[in-house]
Amino acid sequence: MSELQFWWLLLLPLFFGLGWVAARIDMRQVVRASSRLPRIYLTGLNHLLHDELDQAIEAFLSAARENPATLELQLALAVLFRRRGEFDRAIRIHQELLAREDLPEDRRGEILAELALDYHKAGFFDRAEELYAALQQTARKHWALAQLLEIYQVEKDWRKCIEVVERLVRDDSPAWRVRLIHYHCELAALALTAERWEEAARHIEQARALDRHAVRPILLEGERHFLQGRFEAAFEEWLTLERIAIEHLPLAADRLMAVAERCAWQAKLLHRMHQWLHRHPQLDLVDHYVEFESRHGDVARALRLLQWMLRQQPSLIVLDEYLLLVARQVEPAWVADVEHVREVVHGYVQRLARYRCAQCGFKARRHLWRCPACGQWETFGPARVIEIDAIAGH
Repeated sequence: MSELQFWWLLLLPLFFGLGWVAARIDMRQVVRASSRLPRIYLTGLNHLLHDELDQAIEAFLSAARENPATLELQLALAVLFRRRGEFDRAIRIHQELLAREDLPEDRRGEILAELALDYHKAGFFDRAEELYAALQQTARKHWALAQLLEIYQVEKDWRKCIEVVERLVRDDSPAWRVRLIHYHCELAALALTAERWEEAARHIEQARALDRHAVRPILLEGERHFLQGRFEAAFEEWLTLERIAIEHLPLAADRLMAVAERCAWQAKLLHRMHQWLHRHPQLDLVDHYVEFESRHGDVARALRLLQWMLRQQPSLIVLDEYLLLVARQVEPAWVADVEHVREVVHGYVQRLARYRCAQCGFKARRHLWRCPACGQWETFGPARVIEIDAIAGH
């Protein structure tokens, strides 16, 4: 093998690693610039491959000082700075690159996109928006619109979100439909809070037109009826979940109980709840049922149902409610012991029962329609979970 071939084989891992660090960098440009890269660049790459980010940056900085004109090296450094959260340094590099008189025109859009990402990740949304707007006149139009959508979601500007999706989406994919449904639902919820009934009704209907079986518009439509005093209509609206999405009934349980008490329908609702728990044992419905049965029904019937559920689906959530009722039924000499056991179980439930994002694993005390960690919609199940691993760790 000739010496030239040997050096090419040696440099191939370098080119692969550079593409991994900054995927937007044109590998052909890297190949053309490879002969000018200093030996310390290999040291930096080795640090990077071992996830030693600080050492990699120091090595690349040394290489950049020796080869300040190497465009790919400057871009790679900026990406590394952004990954480390040093946005000001990433911004400065990209601004200096844009100011270069020898910058090829076909690279300007790429660097503008990187600068926009710098501003975006640093939280300078106004500056990022300006650059994303400029990039919409380029081949990066759809990418820029998708980034704008993320900004508008963080800012909760739901009207702009709808506008962007209508410009961005060219198909009827379920993922985009879900987003549009929730954007309209967010606007409907704001309108309900401000008692703008017609506006709320319009957005709810627009959401339902996208999917007649979507759960959140049903909940909001029931809420609209409830707030306007149409309790029977609200009750019937929420009960449609029994047919469409019975697993989501716990999300309407509080409101169903409120309507039942207003309209003296306690027996009617208790009968339905008893049926729901037999047909579809839902852990998050148990506490609502026990509370309502204790106030308006038969505690002994609730105990029998919980005993059956513990046999069918053992759960700390069910056991917690069961012990609550048992403490009210046992002989006085046993009350203190039962209550002590219940306190232990209840502590675990309070500490560990969480709604969990199926996308990223984020846990929340209350049900959320959008995950605050990964930003995805409808990734939280309708019921809380208690993970055995978490219990074992305590």
